[in-house]
Amino acid sequence: MRLKFLGGAREVTGSSFLLDFGYKILVDCGMRQKEEEKIFLKEEVDAVLLTHAHLDHSGLLPLLIKNNLLKGNVYSTPATKEVASLLLFDAAKIQREDEEKGKKALFDENDIVNLLKVWETYDLNKQFSLGNARVKFLDAGHIIGSSQILIEIEGIKILFTGDIGCGRSLLLNKPDVPKEHIDYLIIESTYGDREHPDKPPEEILYEEITSLGDYSRILIPAFAVGRAQEIIYGLKLKGLDIPVFLDSPLAEKVAETYDYFLPYLKPEIKNKWKKMGEMFSIPHLEYVRSNKRSKELAEDRKKKIVIAASGMLEGGRVMNHLPHILKDENAVLLFIGYQAEGTLGRKILEGERSVWIEDKEIEVKCSIKKIEGFSAHSDRRGLINFINNLPFYPSYIFIVHGEYETQKRFADELRIQKFYPYIPSKEEEIDLKGGAREKIIIDFEKKFQKYGMYEIMLFTGGILKDDNLIRVISKEDLFEIINEEEKRLKHKEKVEIPVDIEKEEIESITEEEFYRELKNMREEKILSKSKLQEFIENASPGIDNLFSWIRITKNKIRFYPDKEKNDMVAEILLRGINSLREIAVSIAEKVLEET
Repeated sequence: MRLKFLGGAREVTGSSFLLDFGYKILVDCGMRQKEEEKIFLKEEVDAVLLTHAHLDHSGLLPLLIKNNLLKGNVYSTPATKEVASLLLFDAAKIQREDEEKGKKALFDENDIVNLLKVWETYDLNKQFSLGNARVKFLDAGHIIGSSQILIEIEGIKILFTGDIGCGRSLLLNKPDVPKEHIDYLIIESTYGDREHPDKPPEEILYEEITSLGDYSRILIPAFAVGRAQEIIYGLKLKGLDIPVFLDSPLAEKVAETYDYFLPYLKPEIKNKWKKMGEMFSIPHLEYVRSNKRSKELAEDRKKKIVIAASGMLEGGRVMNHLPHILKDENAVLLFIGYQAEGTLGRKILEGERSVWIEDKEIEVKCSIKKIEGFSAHSDRRGLINFINNLPFYPSYIFIVHGEYETQKRFADELRIQKFYPYIPSKEEEIDLKGGAREKIIIDFEKKFQKYGMYEIMLFTGGILKDDNLIRVISKEDLFEIINEEEKRLKHKEKVEIPVDIEKEEIESITEEEFYRELKNMREEKILSKSKLQEFIENASPGIDNLFSWIRITKNKIRFYPDKEKNDMVAEILLRGINSLREIAVSIAEKVLEET
């Protein structure tokens, strides 16, 4: 079974992963920001599983149909299908308009119609089969309909989190935490190196807007799906007496879906507001339905709040307003969401004082503000809590959907907590060989007592570990083992450490070469700090003990998830110990201190 990272690897865009176990499943099929889009598959797939509707996860699905690369069906939650169809038809409309400017369209409305014919839906927590895999959608709490995808194949469980919510949404449920043992976790990392503020997002928004004083206009770029609805509801809770304009027909259509996809909403929300008209109704709110009205508002300098898509300033109605706002010293451009690398929003946020919009250079004179709190992505603390709340720790964690520097910092944090993270590169393909799941045997009669909802057994004894077997033994057996070991030690001053190494010639290595190889492997994150520390610690019983430890660690593929790189680490360590003996340990200590 192999997993190929087609997109969303070391980038916050274009998520797509190919799982091949004789039956090929594509998980997500997303567009990339500011890149010539092209289909990344060269072969057919049997099925597609979609985590949620955002175009960086769903945007190339029509192209998959157009190029006849899908044998079977697309699967998602009902809400994801509904919202994704709105987004895809809107994207096709924009592409049709762009064709008039000479840019070739990737797909058209007919491709979307054909896509919807092969699109099936399953509710959250309802299991279904694809080939010999069992699949289940779990609530991700990111946008309405969003899901994590749990796939089980011959006992191996793989979880794709997709974009996972922070649990602080005003409207949506918190992400589900799977009850199953997860062997392989593929987790997003958009905010993996930072934390959201503790203050409620509607409070942060209210304080920011009220602090702006005499500023005349506030433009809030927002995603049409999720963010726009959260902002409107946040303004509703605070009761601001300022005219508000939602300039996104798509955002209004998405808001209407909240009426009939209630399971995704918090219980207190769906019980309080029976219809979207009530949930998103605030004084002085106008839904801007025509482009003509949008342009009129853009030129109007009266005090108001305009919420418009797209959230990263890469097209949409927000572009009607942006030139007027940027040139106005009494206006505010207020960012409330993530701005991907290369986007116009990112450039402005990072301080560029002039930008090009439709072949015109525009000086940035307005005030630029950014607030945290409305993010639909979990932060560093939330991601780590999600992993720690799993009933069993994953055997391996693949970090995706994040900027590379962010991912490296997140991976370092996970290593500190003794996890095995890996940051795959685009197009990288990895063998999934099953988890390092340990078998537990209890060697005495089990007597459980009922305590509330739990059954508990108290015992005195020990836990015996041998390779992948854990044995829980009674105190009598524990004392017997200790007594036998004490007898053995009385008759033998030195414990012999078996050297489990094949009778093969090991290539020699110099001190300089060993130092250089260790340093390179540490800098390239192939040899983790914890594994180098273990190498040093396992030398204390005697140098010969290291041969056994290296071989066992190599066979378990514990140096590195990729087998080729795992074997490379083992080979370098074996060469060092064989050629340099105790000097190799001293060199390792030096490298550990330096890196």
